[in-house]
Amino acid sequence: MDARGALVETGGRSVYAQLRGNLFQESTWSTRPVAVGDFVRVEGTGDDLTIAEVAPRKSQLIRRAGGETPHAQVIAANIDCVAAIGSLGKPTFSSTFVDRVLAAATANDVAGIVILNKSDEARPGDIERICDTYRKARCVCIVTSMKTGAGVDELRAAVRGKSCVLTGLSGVGKSSIINILIPSADRPIGHLSWKWKQGRHTTTSVELLHMPDGGDLIDTPGIRNFIPWGVHRGSLRHCFPDLDPLLERCKFNNCQHSGDEGCGVLAAVDTGEIARTRVASYLEILSELEPPPEQWSEGARPHSEADDGDE
Repeated sequence: MDARGALVETGGRSVYAQLRGNLFQESTWSTRPVAVGDFVRVEGTGDDLTIAEVAPRKSQLIRRAGGETPHAQVIAANIDCVAAIGSLGKPTFSSTFVDRVLAAATANDVAGIVILNKSDEARPGDIERICDTYRKARCVCIVTSMKTGAGVDELRAAVRGKSCVLTGLSGVGKSSIINILIPSADRPIGHLSWKWKQGRHTTTSVELLHMPDGGDLIDTPGIRNFIPWGVHRGSLRHCFPDLDPLLERCKFNNCQHSGDEGCGVLAAVDTGEIARTRVASYLEILSELEPPPEQWSEGARPHSEADDGDE
């Protein structure tokens, strides 16, 4: 996929097709009119094809793209789930990254999965603690090791027959997971940098891969800045289902959840009802978002703005 076209699967083969110009005019809220996973109508014959129309999407994973003017970047379309991969060894587990991915998935009504890889390198207590955190957030949590094979059958069953986006910081073992689930993919395995103790990116673009048992994996390059699109400060709470009900316990409506008197969220942290890392991630994303529009009312769903732009 490039600025003017994309690879299209048609007739059992992949062919490059150019994007018709009117598609760029129709899509003003997104950086690109077509994304990996889209179903399209093509015109032309042989290798001379044009993408004339993009079919309505059943779902999509969107983040806010960088730049002075806010735009949406549709990472993948027509997906069933998003898997955020974290490492239990090196590099160390990043709750911030995982929480951002899960928030973006929830904002788009897509199921979130947490994959805790490198379980053979886990420190005592880490697996139970992290799994407990994300199960409270209503996420499937799968513990794996590509070295020992632990959790591979559970992971394969979780994604079989589905279209699943795989995300993860460099070095967490995403390529190894793909090679286990799709042996023909033969992804190169990056090595950890001795200096920085983190991996080197082995994926440079989003790519859809077919699984032999049915379903697709959508491989993504390392994306650090995951700000959900179509979410504002008033609706972010809906993207944290474990934290959402706790916000009602605060004494004051303008509570900042950072030491304010009568904060129900921090009280829940003290009792172990919610992990401190989840609150930290919520506050970090909150600081990056715009205030609610004037016509917004409490209870609005976070994806409504993105839906308006897609019509």
